[in-house]
Amino acid sequence: MPIDIDTLNGPQREAVVTTEGPLLVLAGAGSGKTRVLTYRIANILEQNLAAPWEILAITFTNKAAAEMRERLAQLVGGRARGMWVSTFHSMCVRILRADADRLGFTKSFTIYDVDDMKRLYKDIMAELNIDPKRFPVNQLMNRISSAKNDLVVPGDFESRATDPVGRVAAQVYTRLQERLRAANAVDFDDLLLYAYLLLKQHEDVRTAYQERFRYIMVDEYQDTNRAQYAITMLLAAGHRNVMVVGDDDQSIYSWRGADLRNILEFESDYPEARVVKLEQNYRSVGNILAAANAVIANNQHRKAKRLFTSSGDGDKISVYMASDERDEGRWIAGEIEKRCADGVSYNNMAVFYRTNAQSRMLEDMLLRAGVPYRIVGGTRFFDRAEIRDVMAYLTLVVNPADDIAAKRVVNVPRRGIGKATIERIDQFGRELNMPFLTAAELAIVDEDIRPATRRAVGEFVQVLKDGASYEGDLRKVIERIIDQAGLIEALQNEGTDEARGRIENIQEFLGVVDEFVETHDAEDADYAAPTAGESPEAEPVRVLRGDSLADFIEWVRLRTDLDTVTEDGQAVTLMTVHSSKGLEFDCVWVAGMEETLFPHMNSVGDAAAVEEERRLAYVAITRARKKLYLTCAQQRQIFGQTHANPISRFIGEIPSELRQTTGLGSAGFSGTGWEKRGSRRGIAGSGTEAGEGRVFGRSSASGSGGRSFAEYRAATGSGRTAASSGSVSRGGAASGRVGAGVNPNAGKKAAAKAAFAAGDAVDHKTFGRGIVVKVDGDTLHVKFAKTGQTKKLLRDYAPIVKIG
Repeated sequence: MPIDIDTLNGPQREAVVTTEGPLLVLAGAGSGKTRVLTYRIANILEQNLAAPWEILAITFTNKAAAEMRERLAQLVGGRARGMWVSTFHSMCVRILRADADRLGFTKSFTIYDVDDMKRLYKDIMAELNIDPKRFPVNQLMNRISSAKNDLVVPGDFESRATDPVGRVAAQVYTRLQERLRAANAVDFDDLLLYAYLLLKQHEDVRTAYQERFRYIMVDEYQDTNRAQYAITMLLAAGHRNVMVVGDDDQSIYSWRGADLRNILEFESDYPEARVVKLEQNYRSVGNILAAANAVIANNQHRKAKRLFTSSGDGDKISVYMASDERDEGRWIAGEIEKRCADGVSYNNMAVFYRTNAQSRMLEDMLLRAGVPYRIVGGTRFFDRAEIRDVMAYLTLVVNPADDIAAKRVVNVPRRGIGKATIERIDQFGRELNMPFLTAAELAIVDEDIRPATRRAVGEFVQVLKDGASYEGDLRKVIERIIDQAGLIEALQNEGTDEARGRIENIQEFLGVVDEFVETHDAEDADYAAPTAGESPEAEPVRVLRGDSLADFIEWVRLRTDLDTVTEDGQAVTLMTVHSSKGLEFDCVWVAGMEETLFPHMNSVGDAAAVEEERRLAYVAITRARKKLYLTCAQQRQIFGQTHANPISRFIGEIPSELRQTTGLGSAGFSGTGWEKRGSRRGIAGSGTEAGEGRVFGRSSASGSGGRSFAEYRAATGSGRTAASSGSVSRGGAASGRVGAGVNPNAGKKAAAKAAFAAGDAVDHKTFGRGIVVKVDGDTLHVKFAKTGQTKKLLRDYAPIVKIG
């Protein structure tokens, strides 16, 4: 079935039909770039310009790669099967597995993540007597990671290092690469570095790839670093049919090595390049786009473009000025509930913040309001200790040279192999230049080690040898290795709630194995990597990379944070702005829009860094489809210190006619409202506890009329104690300071112990009046009159009082 390119707009169509030569597509936020990429591939296949194995598509996340495969399947059916659609890192793994021996590795090399690397760094620093207080491990890791991303090898790094940290890093870098090679392991940065070196130094390998890939497409080009750029240039040198898609206004990863110049200078790399701008936005309403355009226009280093939409203007951008971070969180929770009552699903709402430190208070307030939420970028499933232990066992079965994995689990579960024995085995290994596991086999016959310890070491080695001999169904193989290792049995013997939780996580891990097997069947097999000297015309074989333990380990290692955003149940998403890239929601709240927070204090005084912060604000704004809320606080506590920050310049850059400002919410409550109290106890209960319950009748937005903090202070004298004019309690009479003269501790004990029963009438800060329909331990099920919804609330947590 031919693809219908008439459904595309003009610039989209131009990008799809421009198949020959270099092409730069500047794709604004929400402008349909995935559609352009997939239609272009479909068009190339349909016109028989290339076979599917001659097309390479590179995305930024595994999720984006999966989405592209799915859309291609809808457009061209099975024709695109086997095509290389992957992230840079996945592609590099494939390139390296095919020719690992040329670089001194075997095909079963392990990929180390940050945690593994940190252990290895600490090991090396101890070996080289480097003081971690003077030279923190993270500082050295960042320095060496940057060097690898800039394609600087240890020898060159050493000759360029002039400062003390650089000289120490040079020593560590040299030893690091030796240790990694001995362990048959690489880190994420090595995947790019070694793939580049392989292509650069081995002409026959390079030629094979250049001949194979007739068409190359790279998505999110503004996020590429020096190594990714160099690999792209090498691969594209054969046919020069390279299309890069990106948006310089969304380049937000310079701290990770991304180089904005790659996209800005594409036309000087390829003088014959065509440039297509996609500016029509299919995501957001007009006012949101106008705000985004106005903010980003303040950046100097960008290619001019202006987003527009054919849909209406929509609502204005809501700006809320809170008195502090509690008030901010409370207001956001209240607005989320209003949207929910209007029929917006929790899944279509998200709260963004600039730094992870802001999430705690927001979580606190959502919890109190009974709003379900999920956090992206919290402790990842694969970072949990018990899952790392399982992964270490599986890794050792595939790659016995992996010393970091071996030292992690040699005494997990506890077998009586102490620190002294581990150090002795480690020393054997170093002196005899052999892996830890091989040295452990020598320890089994070492008379100087206690017989019981030798037996324990022998059992450990045997578990791994047996594991390597298991065959058949992948899940059964993995279950058997876990069983033989004794991981679950040891946790069962502990018998604590925490141990039971860890067992559940290991069982959940087996669900991950099932997911892997289900998504890697014969139909998903990819074309094999090209080999030197093969005929570029012949169809390569397809290799299933989904039925072995090694494939599974690689798949887990290459999963990223954002690929684990699950759609389990209804919940509001909480995440940093960096994590939000590529996502979209009906309603978006951006908290902490203040100077030193957003833009971040690290960027102050650095023009390029402020521009990156502005691009980050642009990304945040353009995630919203229908409604955008920006919040700031008059003062907030961060890292235990109170700060009074000016309002973010990015709010000021949005024209005032696009903004609607309310706020300075709890001025006048003087600390009696539930959102002001740090205690998690004593909130539920009698009315006296919270100023006779009158606080719940207050309109938090009344009075200030959107004035700046300075104007507000001038008008009220202090901005903290005076009640905002016109605030009326539910009884109808204007009330003064709520709770004035009330002993703050009065009734606290009674409140904490207050019993609720089915049928009790209650009043809630956000939801208003309701009736308790069921009491389940500390959980109250309350049906609220205003919304008709029944909510589950924690008794000692929710801002709720018994009335009547």
